[in-house]
Amino acid sequence: MTTDYYTLIASLPALPTHFDVERPPISRRQLAERLGQLSPEDAATVRQLADFFDWDRQPLDRTDEEVARELANLKSVQHPLVLRIIRHRLDVRIVVSALRRRRDGEPGPVPLGELSETIRRHWSDPTFGLGGRQPWIEPFARLMAAGQVVPAQRTLFEHTWRQWRRLATEFTFSLEAVILYLARWEIIHRWTSRDAEAGRKRFDTMIQDTLGDYAHLDL
Repeated sequence: MTTDYYTLIASLPALPTHFDVERPPISRRQLAERLGQLSPEDAATVRQLADFFDWDRQPLDRTDEEVARELANLKSVQHPLVLRIIRHRLDVRIVVSALRRRRDGEPGPVPLGELSETIRRHWSDPTFGLGGRQPWIEPFARLMAAGQVVPAQRTLFEHTWRQWRRLATEFTFSLEAVILYLARWEIIHRWTSRDAEAGRKRFDTMIQDTLGDYAHLDL
């Protein structure tokens, strides 16, 4: 079985020019149904990216040990574009971890990923010497320090969105086009879901504060 990319991509609604919209142009369920047209081999490749996105939806302040385990999992990723997308997101995690450690007065960065040595050598630099390659770091750090969570998140999304949107112009009817569609859909999904997720966390906190240990009982 081979994938008919013309049929698959033609069935996907066009993505907006920017991620800051009210809702994704296609639901998760509908997207999964369309991806059912992928061959088993292509589906396995896309599944690696989808599994990473599931992991990456967790808060940005994951522990360094968790990031290290995910870095180790990269050995099983074969597709270069999937690897590029995952590495980009893990680099973001590593930089955010370093910013948090520096803010909290902790020692230098843990030895994670290819950026760790650069970060260590430029620990006192506001952007760890990465400002030219990673322009999101300076505004993100400033917003994080000010406690402006949503604007900080927007800064990250805008940087990544521009990268994947620009790269998507190089591919048309191919697996790479599908992968970049998913990468951009994921950004839209995360942005449009942020209010619902924040509301869920506030609800969970309220229940915990009200019920204490009883909050975890199956009632």
